[in-house]
Amino acid sequence: MADSEERFRHAFDTAPMGMFMFSVTADAGRITRCNQSLSDFLGLPSADLLGRSVTELGISEIASAADGMTALLALRKDQEWDGEVAFRRTDGAMVWGAASASLVAPPGTEPYGICLVEDITARKHAEAELQYLALYNPLTGLANRALLVNRIEQALADIEPHTPGRVGLLYLDLDEFKPVNDTWGHALGDEVLQTTARRITNSIRPGDTASRIGGDEFAILCPVIGGLEQLRGIAERIWAELRRPVTLSVGEDYEHLSVSIGVTTSSPTSTADSILQDADGLMYQAKRNGKDCVVDERQREQPAYEASSGQQ
Repeated sequence: MADSEERFRHAFDTAPMGMFMFSVTADAGRITRCNQSLSDFLGLPSADLLGRSVTELGISEIASAADGMTALLALRKDQEWDGEVAFRRTDGAMVWGAASASLVAPPGTEPYGICLVEDITARKHAEAELQYLALYNPLTGLANRALLVNRIEQALADIEPHTPGRVGLLYLDLDEFKPVNDTWGHALGDEVLQTTARRITNSIRPGDTASRIGGDEFAILCPVIGGLEQLRGIAERIWAELRRPVTLSVGEDYEHLSVSIGVTTSSPTSTADSILQDADGLMYQAKRNGKDCVVDERQREQPAYEASSGQQ
């Protein structure tokens, strides 16, 4: 028995993953023993961990952390618990652990809980990065098309059928962007796109969504807009901002950038695809009108067949 206990203590103390024991009877949930791996993981000496409640280990602002460690207090014999828990190290860094716990009840001794904590911080960071790339444009930090469509659909669903508010959408395409790439190369072209993204973000309202659709095309969702005049005001503010010279890292200013903008608002039958197509069409009308201008839905060109039938 003594040999087996010694082997267990050695395995516990030298385990490559964090381990701790906790009380389950008197003063339940108090850490009674921990190994060096847990101390290294949390950045705390073992002496500072002993006596703490297991509920103090997780980050309270993350529900899974606080709830997860609280669940240890409810463990019963023959039950197991596992979960992914966020922890705050003493240096302020957040780390993630895959925790698994169970109760141990050796014959003739008081039962106790034991918990293993495997460091999964690298995996959680990789997952977060993949999630970010699925929803945001990495060059500009703006929403990508998938996230924009999702937010348009939500905004349309939130508009009540009989309320005056509408969903607004701006569709932008930079004029004279190609010469930047042709003259200075794609790296400086990326600088122009990043500057454009910052200026757009600084020109819109809190709650609006700026998106890079692709290339030098951008879209801005205004979820609740009072009317077309308010939406056009936002568009003209962006138009003025984007016409300002862009200072490049080579020390030169590019002064020939401008933007064509299509401006539209939703109707009761709008879908994400239809409002995007409408704004896109108005943007191309701005291009046909000579570029460097804002075209809203009131200025929509009448199709030829409608114009001719109206003259009869």
